[in-house]
Amino acid sequence: MCIRDSTIPATVQYIGEGAFSDCIDLTTVVFEGSVGVRVSVSTTYQNQLADFMFAGCTSLESVTLPEDLEVIGASAFDGCGSLTSIQLPSTLKTLDERSFAETGFTSFEIPASLLATAYSSGFVEGALAGCSNLTAITVAEGNANYVSVDGVLYSADKTILLAYPAGKTDTSFVVPKGVVDIAAYAFSGAVNLKSVTIASTVTTMGSSYYGPFVDCPNLEEITVAEGNSVYSVVDGVLYELKGTSLVLVAYLPTREGDTFVVEIPDGFTGITQFIIGGGAFIGTNLKHIYLTGDVSTVRSNAFEGWTSEQNIYVVMDDAPYWTELTEGGVTGNVVYIDAEDIPDSTSPETPAEGAQQP
Repeated sequence: MCIRDSTIPATVQYIGEGAFSDCIDLTTVVFEGSVGVRVSVSTTYQNQLADFMFAGCTSLESVTLPEDLEVIGASAFDGCGSLTSIQLPSTLKTLDERSFAETGFTSFEIPASLLATAYSSGFVEGALAGCSNLTAITVAEGNANYVSVDGVLYSADKTILLAYPAGKTDTSFVVPKGVVDIAAYAFSGAVNLKSVTIASTVTTMGSSYYGPFVDCPNLEEITVAEGNSVYSVVDGVLYELKGTSLVLVAYLPTREGDTFVVEIPDGFTGITQFIIGGGAFIGTNLKHIYLTGDVSTVRSNAFEGWTSEQNIYVVMDDAPYWTELTEGGVTGNVVYIDAEDIPDSTSPETPAEGAQQP
């Protein structure tokens, strides 16, 4: 059984990654002094909460943070659903990836001290992902690095859309013209969203690991504004075209049918690289997906959360480059088939017969 209350004295010099993770009985934590985390294997310290420190502490309700804290590590409070508010110190500079993901916040204020968003500093992508009760993100007076518009968080120049509150009740959203980049996890967990319109100015979405629409279970429509030459939607699937590289960014979770054949859609010519993007098929209702020889690469987490009842058919002699497959990290049921076993995408959708298990 985990402890219920923890007071960490000032004499503690550092606490390692995941030290309290999954302590489901932990309700209260108080830091009495400065608690750093060991940097690599050196003997130096920095004022940072380690990655995953309280991840999965589902009963955690109250946290008193160190007064000189500068960094809250990746997934430090990920999954702390009972944590509805927290007082951030005036010294805080960085909220790392998924630092407060899936917490119980109803509102969140970006502190004045937070650095501009950048790789691993400032507001890092997914810091507030999947917070289903969060209806607004605000920015403290004195912070010139961020701006909030109708509760949605942007970079100060409004070129990066960083986070859309997952608990916002609106059913539709139009990405403002001028936004160039939509961050990974930007709309993660937005249960009420049914329609999103992508501005003509958007040229980048997500990362190699996750797209912006992860776990949007009711999303029915993505529309791309006229004049956007990078993104397009074909039959409920969002694609990104840059040069001769085509990326399948997102498959709408509400798209009808339980079978999908991944192939280059009609209208795209001269494609030399066809990629399934990170997180592209998370949360779909698909039972059968076929990766044709068109697919050259499958990025990380494309099928995260898939079960053994969901089949991923891979052509035996023409498999794509897929690190998770070669390392045994795919959770879906991978079935190797011959190319002729792939159904015609225009015919009634039926799974392949006589497929060979790996």
